[in-house]
Amino acid sequence: MSLRSFEGLGLDPATEVNILGTINNYIFGFVQREAAWQRLPARPGPAAAPSGIHSSEPDALSAEHLSVRTRLHGDDSFEWGLACLLDGIAVRVGRAGQPGATATASISTSWS
Repeated sequence: MSLRSFEGLGLDPATEVNILGTINNYIFGFVQREAAWQRLPARPGPAAAPSGIHSSEPDALSAEHLSVRTRLHGDDSFEWGLACLLDGIAVRVGRAGQPGATATASISTSWS
């Protein structure tokens, strides 16, 4: 993806760079997550999982979730996540095209 992808959308340079950075971060994050899951079988102990997921933690993956997660990787998982990311970006860009709206969206810090 390049800056030429944004031609005709009326986005400001900061928004264009933020979109490229977001996609770049998704790609690198996905690659790191996949590498961690590939190393999983070599880790000692039955509760071994990337990112500090252990059975004693309240948010630990159940055996069923872990089983599903080990099957969901690679191209299908990448494409699903990327499609969700691009859909969200498209909504924000679409809102920016409405009268009185701006392409630069504020970042919400609310997690609710």
